[in-house]
Amino acid sequence: MWAVLSVASAAAAGTALGLARLKVWAVVPTIVIFSLIATAIGSGVGLNFGRIALIVFAGITVVQVSYLIGAVLSEATTRERVSDRVPAKQELLRIMRTAIGEDLRAYFEVPLDAVPPQLRQKLALLEAR
Repeated sequence: MWAVLSVASAAAAGTALGLARLKVWAVVPTIVIFSLIATAIGSGVGLNFGRIALIVFAGITVVQVSYLIGAVLSEATTRERVSDRVPAKQELLRIMRTAIGEDLRAYFEVPLDAVPPQLRQKLALLEAR
């Protein structure tokens, strides 16, 4: 029972590290602390060295795998947040097009006599801005 609980806590710790988007170096202190605690509790409960080593090895493996899973889940939610910013990119694109159009108008004059009346009205609105 103690072994299952320790491996489950290792999985929770690894997943939390991955979801928090911490660097992989944050896993190293977690593994060291887990190993020390598992060894101390295993010795206190009276487990032999082989069982303690197996529990520590399983815990270390579970911390690393759950960190990877948490990081992947965190990245998946980040992609959703990026898609929420798409309208902001569209606004930036509109501003860039407007700036390019203003630069082109500075280089090239539009002959108003060759422009249809509907377009002349829209040009007048643009110049008013």
